[in-house]
Amino acid sequence: MNILITGARAPISADLARVLAGAGQRIWLTDSLRWPIGRFSPHIQGFCQTPPPVGQFEAFSQAMAELVAAHGIECIIPTSEEVFWLAQVPALQPLLFAPPFEVLDALHNKAQFAHFAQRMGYGAPQNFVLRSQDEARAFVHEHAPQDFVFKPVYSRFGTSVHVEPLPPTVLNLDFSRPWLAQTRIKGQEVCLYNVAKQGRLLLHRAYLPRYRAGQGASIYFEPFYDDKLFVLCEKIISALELSGQISFDVIQGDSGPVVLECNPRGTSGVHLAALQPQAFAAALLGESACADHLAHQPSVLGLPFLMYHGHQLWRDEVREDLARAQDAMRAAGVPRWAPVVSTVEVLGRACRLMCNPLAACTRDIEWNGVVDVLDA
Repeated sequence: MNILITGARAPISADLARVLAGAGQRIWLTDSLRWPIGRFSPHIQGFCQTPPPVGQFEAFSQAMAELVAAHGIECIIPTSEEVFWLAQVPALQPLLFAPPFEVLDALHNKAQFAHFAQRMGYGAPQNFVLRSQDEARAFVHEHAPQDFVFKPVYSRFGTSVHVEPLPPTVLNLDFSRPWLAQTRIKGQEVCLYNVAKQGRLLLHRAYLPRYRAGQGASIYFEPFYDDKLFVLCEKIISALELSGQISFDVIQGDSGPVVLECNPRGTSGVHLAALQPQAFAAALLGESACADHLAHQPSVLGLPFLMYHGHQLWRDEVREDLARAQDAMRAAGVPRWAPVVSTVEVLGRACRLMCNPLAACTRDIEWNGVVDVLDA
């Protein structure tokens, strides 16, 4: 099968390429960045740079259609938020390993998903959408903001999140976008990555985000397993008859698991799933269910770990954690120098855009609920 993996900037693209190529598939990668890390995978047939979907949707759609035709692509596996744009191109929809656009958007919308999670019995007790300063003022009058977490309805990497803020912070939020005020749940955070087909859970991996890139995405993935979390994923995936890569962020509270967010795309759980390449490939190809979801060796993104936590290497615990984890990019066959090249490109983009590197990573692919001109 000829498979196209999109979002080559995501480190998981290299793992997906290795696993699927090892299963005998022919793999191409694409991205709007010039030097994304997946481009350096030794397991791909080729890489193609396309225009970005944000701001250039027509050109992006045309380039993707041409790429699919040129290489006889039979399946498209997205890694990041480009999935929301791909799902709006009619010619690509039958090939996309992801839910339909309407389902994707509802899952990505933190407010809609929070209310769905409540109906499933896994939601936070209270969820309020605030769209204006007047609504924020009324909320502050009726509730204690310190009991809530505030986050944009569309956001990623835990950015722009305000945990237990004081009233002045709530009143001064940027209401050019809606915000979700969600009951603060205290407990252990667990990230859940799943592969599903037509409502059937084929693969499940859970991990603890032990180390992060600042306050953002996890860069160290500690394997974890709990029967209750597996059942949670089964129920939600079955209820929505989901296909594709489906991920959840969950808090293990005193009263059981509370699912806070859904990412209907690839996440870092791929690094753990790739430790069992045959089972992972089978799940991605929808060929069989994978019952083995027990813990395995931790995985780490070596360069980001050193960038954000290198100053802590004097601590025995940090050195031991790093030593026992598998470097995901080395395991995927990516050359040692490749993450440096990719990081330099992102840092250069961050300087041009005057934003942090995490924001620069997604600025040209992110989906924030505002419909672009879809004239492709």
